[in-house]
Order: sequence, then C-alpha cells, then structure tokens
Amino acid sequence: MSAVVAAVVVFVLLWPMIPPPLPTHIRIGTGPLTGRYHAFGKRLAARFEEQGIAVELVPSEGSVQNLERLHDGLDLALVQGGVIDRDDVKGVRGIGSLFYEPIWVFHRHGESFELIRDLKGKRIAVGSVGSGTLPLALSLLAANGVREHVLRIGGDKAMEALRSGAVDAVFAVQAPTNEWIHDLVEDGAFGLMLFVRADAYAARFTHLEVLDVPRGFVDLERDLPSEDIRLLATTANLLMRDGLHPRLVPLVIELCRDELARGSMLASPGVFPSIDKLDVPVSETALRYYRSGPSFLYRYLPFQVAHTLNRLLLLLIPLLTLLYPLSKGAGPLYRFVVFRRIYPWYRVLRELEDELARSKTPEERATVVAHIHELERATAEIHVPVRYAGELFALRRNIAAVLRRAGENVSFAVPDA
Repeated sequence: MSAVVAAVVVFVLLWPMIPPPLPTHIRIGTGPLTGRYHAFGKRLAARFEEQGIAVELVPSEGSVQNLERLHDGLDLALVQGGVIDRDDVKGVRGIGSLFYEPIWVFHRHGESFELIRDLKGKRIAVGSVGSGTLPLALSLLAANGVREHVLRIGGDKAMEALRSGAVDAVFAVQAPTNEWIHDLVEDGAFGLMLFVRADAYAARFTHLEVLDVPRGFVDLERDLPSEDIRLLATTANLLMRDGLHPRLVPLVIELCRDELARGSMLASPGVFPSIDKLDVPVSETALRYYRSGPSFLYRYLPFQVAHTLNRLLLLLIPLLTLLYPLSKGAGPLYRFVVFRRIYPWYRVLRELEDELARSKTPEERATVVAHIHELERATAEIHVPVRYAGELFALRRNIAAVLRRAGENVSFAVPDA
C-alpha cells in the first residue's frame, strides 16, 4: 500500500511537468495576401504540415492587427519590430526575429530632405491603419518634432499619392525586392532620404539596425541605387500568445531555422532566427532553446517521436516507483499462488483421516477409503514448477501413508523413514 501511495504522490508532483500532446491545429497571423509576411507564413505552414500539424493562416491589415489578434485566438503572429511598447506587454512573448525590413523614406525631387526633421510642414504618408509602418513612422517623426500633416495611407495608395503630388514624402517598410521600391529608386522624379544619423537612431531605438546598402544592391542591371547608401531597418518578429504548448516553441524555432538557413540579400546564413532585436520579452522556453539547443531525444529523433517518448519517460517514473517494491514482493506472491494448489488438500486429508478413525463398520471404512483414493487421483493431476515439486511430493506421500495405515495397497512409492 505504501508503494501505491508513493507512486500517486510522485505522479501528482510530476503531472504539471508532463507536456500535453501536441496540438494538431494552430493559427498564424500573417499580413496582406500579397505581402512578404503571408508568403513566409505559407512556407512555414508547409513545414508544420510535414510534422502532422495543420496550420490556418489568418491574413490581416498588418502587424498592429496581428498583435491585437494574439489576444483573441491566434497562436503565432508575424509582427514588425517597433509596433509594441515593451513596458506594456501582456499575454505575448517573443520566439525570434526572422528577417530585416528596411525603412525607406521617398520624397519628391527638388526638395531638400536630408533629415527627417526637414519634413516639418510637409504632407507625409505614414502607412495604413493596422500596419506596422504607421507606429514606426510616427515614432521616428515624433522624435524629430514632426507631428502634423500625416496621412494614414500606405502601399500602392501611398505610391500613387506621391506620384500625383498629393503627398511630399512616403514612409515604407519593405523588402528591397518589392516592385514599387524598384520603381521609386529608379524614377528620377523621386529621391531617397539617406539616414545620415542612422547610428543615432539605432542607439535610441533598440529595435532598429543600421544597414549599409552597396551600390547596385536593389538592381545590378539598372545600377540601383547608383551610390552606396545607409538605411535603417527593423525586423519581422514571430510572437506567440502566452499559454502556447511549450513543446511547440522549439519546433517553431527549428522550422524557421530550416527555412532561413540559406540567408537572404540582407542577412548572412545563420543570422536568423535571433532574439537580439526582439522588442518583447522572450519566451522562457525559446530562451533556453537558443542557449542550450535541443535535448538528446530531440537531437536524434523526429520531433513527434521525441515528444511522445519524452512524455512516456515522464509517465514511467511513478510507474517504476510502484513496480520496484512490487518486484521485491513478486517472489513471495508467486510462492503463495503455487502453495494454494497444494496445502488446501491437507485439510481434506486431515478430515478424511479423522473420519477413518471414527468409522465403526466396514462399510463406513470402505466409504472413507474410497474418498481418500479420489483425493489421491485428484492430487496426481496437480502440476507445479519443478522447484516446488517437493511440496507436492510430500502431500502425495502423506496420502499414501494414510492409505497404508488403512490396509490399502498404493501405487505411489513412499520411501522408508
């Protein structure tokens, strides 16, 4: 009983540490259907499905909307750096940064916009509502004392507004491969603001990184840009809701690592995923994984197999706690079971022996003797392991001895004492 109690106590203590089964379905917030976030989400979903986990991609207007939805049903979401206030983070944790996203500030030619503060009094497109560009642009403008004449439009609408003269400058956070970034860099009617104070911005805004973009980086054939430039960049970050299955986090990191293994135009292989530029608290599970890597099982076995074995090993601990003392009692228990086949017959033999002593007539004696012969035949059918054969032999010898005292001839040889 004490072993059972010990096993129950161990199981209760271990239960919170035993990870539940992996979910078979998760939801990931991406971005506009034509954007880079959604394209990355589709590649990540394909890798998840190889692991037996179905993924529902949830498009959105952008990072701000994704962040809001993490509190309302999403498991993972792609969110641009600089969108969230680190001091006001609730229910969200970071898994890793995935790639750089350069910040482009285009303006109409003929204007002298060397610094962001030079945009004072100008009409500025700062990104659409729900996008990550909007809060990032507003924070950079506010740091330079620019708070007026901002228009909350982005993407194609912002480019059309710049071309038509409806705005004087446009903020965009886009990959250098974006088509309209190519068009604006090439078009002589527009200039690109060079972040001459890029180091100062990176020092003040920890989620920003300085990128030195070489001549021809955007397009070698068209020599775009036609000179070396410095840009600021933020990062695309993968965030999770609090309560996400802890064993999913290492899987997510490994799948992202596989997807990003070749690097990109802006980052060498091995740079991402990373936690260096996350502007939200890092998941404790992710932090341990980045520092220590996968455990033994996860290093050498497929993820699903390793997860199942890990759960089984934890569940075996209370079972072994119970089995160890039981194994010590297995021998006595087995002997008890074997002896139960033999010793009850002694009680029958004793009763028959007493009846034999009390019998007064030949008929009564003959009846008792017949019963003893039946007992002899019954015990001859008993089978026990060889190591316990001596106990059975002793029983049959005692039966034979009673028959001999009754004057019967017996086939069972009884050795002389």
